[in-house]
Amino acid sequence: TSGTAASAAGAAGGDVLPGDVAFDLYSTFGFPKDLTELMCMERGVRVDHAGYEAAKKAFADVSRVLKKAAGGIALNVYAIDELKGKAVATTDDSPKYDPQCVPTLHGARLLAVYARERFVDALGAAELAAGGGS
Repeated sequence: TSGTAASAAGAAGGDVLPGDVAFDLYSTFGFPKDLTELMCMERGVRVDHAGYEAAKKAFADVSRVLKKAAGGIALNVYAIDELKGKAVATTDDSPKYDPQCVPTLHGARLLAVYARERFVDALGAAELAAGGGS
């Protein structure tokens, strides 16, 4: 993957792998930036760092907009750590993979409320007006 991109940059007479290509290797395939740089260096090609950072920022911006448009939330590592500190058990998702299981709310309990990027004890008028946990 990265070797092919570096070879292509070298074959095209260029000595720079565009940053968006390097970031695409990371975002699509999980290929680390430092390994991409190392493989490029072996072929006399350098990675455009400014282009990489610009592509990374654009990716994050699009991701943020899509997340809000979908109405979903994503807990960051600090929020997950906070849940662990409150001894909130991990959700048991196994019933949804059981074809014999009939969905029901029997025994369901609300363990935590995540609103406006933090955990709250209760939803106030502002959180309810904003759509609850978004």
